[in-house]
Amino acid sequence: MTTVGKLTGMVQNWSVNESGVEAFAKLGNASNLFVAFDGSRVIIAPKQEVATVIFERKGRSRNTTKSAIHALFPLLPEDAVRQDQGSGLVLVRGPQIFVKAIEDVLSRPETEEIRVFNGGQMEVIRVPHAQEIPP
Repeated sequence: MTTVGKLTGMVQNWSVNESGVEAFAKLGNASNLFVAFDGSRVIIAPKQEVATVIFERKGRSRNTTKSAIHALFPLLPEDAVRQDQGSGLVLVRGPQIFVKAIEDVLSRPETEEIRVFNGGQMEVIRVPHAQEIPP
């Protein structure tokens, strides 16, 4: 585990039916927190401390970009990544560690592989052949 900051505050009388990472996501939604999961770690940050950064898709299709991001972060807030179809821009909103990971994926050549840890197992995903994720 890598700690990059400290959250203060208290959650009282809160329960959820989910377990594991999904429980963190529900907590994040209820407490105005940014919560993302990359298969091996949970990133949690106060939403007021996240930044919005704009990147270019660099010729990738919208679905390829979405697939690559989803492969890297299977769980992320709905408003964390937005793509503008007309301009080819990707708006990324999150803490610096999250934004940097997305930037690394988007800056790679299309034929490069992405190594993802999913459930403790390493998977290799080739960006142009990433599985299509429905909108």
